[in-house]
Amino acid sequence: MCGIFIEPEVHGNHLRLEFNPLLTFNELPSQMQTKARKEVASHCLWLDERFKHGISADDVSAVFDAWFGQPSKLDDERATVYIIEIVYCTPSSTGPRIHIRDADERHHLPSERQRPLPSPLPGIRTLKLFIDLYYDDFGIFSFVYNALGGVYIVIGNLPLKFRQKLRNINLLGFVPFGVSFEDFIQPFVKELKELENGVLWDLDGEKVWVIAGIFVILAFLF
Repeated sequence: MCGIFIEPEVHGNHLRLEFNPLLTFNELPSQMQTKARKEVASHCLWLDERFKHGISADDVSAVFDAWFGQPSKLDDERATVYIIEIVYCTPSSTGPRIHIRDADERHHLPSERQRPLPSPLPGIRTLKLFIDLYYDDFGIFSFVYNALGGVYIVIGNLPLKFRQKLRNINLLGFVPFGVSFEDFIQPFVKELKELENGVLWDLDGEKVWVIAGIFVILAFLF
């Protein structure tokens, strides 16, 4: 099985890797096996974000170059794999729904989207924080139509098992009925813009250059 690695973790003295698998045309869900996709199946693969697999670093058999996008749009001919689309799921009241999107809409690493300013003081530590933001509408009382929106943030640098613990999920605030999410989030975005450029903090008497940015945004609307 081949895939794109997404997150390394250290277990004891062993390095464990998580990855999303790559699918051939015949492995795609049947409703996605269209004629247009079959025509490019000989040199293209599809990234499957529905599943994650974990293996030991010692079990890696080969490394290859993979490029997101159509081969005709790429100048680099060294790639051995072209990923043109991404298969993913969204939740619904009737169960997960399978979708597919263009590879150009892949999740980008924060380092790909921004280039923070260097530390103003030579030799000090730089802390880079990745922030996961979640937005969820929920009813306050039974049979009440108006919903309240909760906005939460999690430090994405934490290992997965810690990101899932309630004590590490921080409430940013509630969006009351009649207020748009865009208006509510503006003060947070303004402060985040300052952090993206870098801020000098004093942590326990040590000067530290802190940079933060949004890693992923998830909205649950039911």
